[in-house]
Amino acid sequence: ARIPRRGHEAEEHFVRAIEKEPSKSEYHLELGHFYARSGLKVKALTAYQNALQRDPNSDKINKAIQKISG
Repeated sequence: ARIPRRGHEAEEHFVRAIEKEPSKSEYHLELGHFYARSGLKVKALTAYQNALQRDPNSDKINKAIQKISG
């Protein structure tokens, strides 16, 4: 995530994984973590919300949303 080109490659891998299995909340959650580490708060929140739609009872997802929302 720290090297721009590598960050872009990592993002592409997350997106491809989501395209293959969109119902996996873990993929959306990890994409959100990637965005959060990259300082992309709005994108992180969107990814976390997508994860939450797939797994509404997840404590991990809810904690991630609380953390990014401040």
